Amino acid sequence: MRCFFYLRKQKNHLLRLTSMILKKLKTLSLIGLITVSCSPISYRADKHLNDEEKTKVIAKIIRYLGNIPSGANYETRFDEAYDDHYNLEREHYELIHFYPKKNTYYIYFSVIRKASGIDEKYVGTAGKFRYEKGTVKMYEEVFQTWKMEKTELLEKLDMLFERMIYGRDLKPYYPENSDGDQFIEFPNERVSFNKKKAIWESSNNNALNPSNNQLHSETKDSADSN
Repeated sequence: MRCFFYLRKQKNHLLRLTSMILKKLKTLSLIGLITVSCSPISYRADKHLNDEEKTKVIAKIIRYLGNIPSGANYETRFDEAYDDHYNLEREHYELIHFYPKKNTYYIYFSVIRKASGIDEKYVGTAGKFRYEKGTVKMYEEVFQTWKMEKTELLEKLDMLFERMIYGRDLKPYYPENSDGDQFIEFPNERVSFNKKKAIWESSNNNALNPSNNQLHSETKDSADSN
């Protein structure tokens, strides 16, 4: 009789243990599914938006994203006089990543554009903006990449974009820390993003033209002379 109760006790213990293992396996499977669903590819804009919708997103931020036209500065770039310029500018950009953060007005994005020069190379820009009541209330570019071939750029953008939206450190990919590997060109030791003006600036406070990485003055007179 004692042996019978002992065996039954052992059987119940094994059943409980088996149940716990199955639950853990199920949990691990769910974690695996979540990891796959949250992989960088799931943030790709073409998984969520059609071509028209992607164009509309770029149109909302092109005054910040695009090259400031000759004769304008970071304040006057929003004037209607430059509509034609920015309509042409947005044709140079392709929306790659798109992630509206839950319970906030923030939208994270990345775009690419063909780099200046004869080589078929591209540059990536990633950042975030706050969109409320049909208006962009805040715009920030978090990083801009070196120019590289499109396939390489997209692979690196997937990784960098995921790190950005999860708030992970991007400094190891800055030029001064990357041991010669090309990931992020800006920011760096000399260039940073001025959040108030929503432009890249060098350490001597000159604005940076995003289309060719050349510094230019913010003043109208100097811009006319470029």
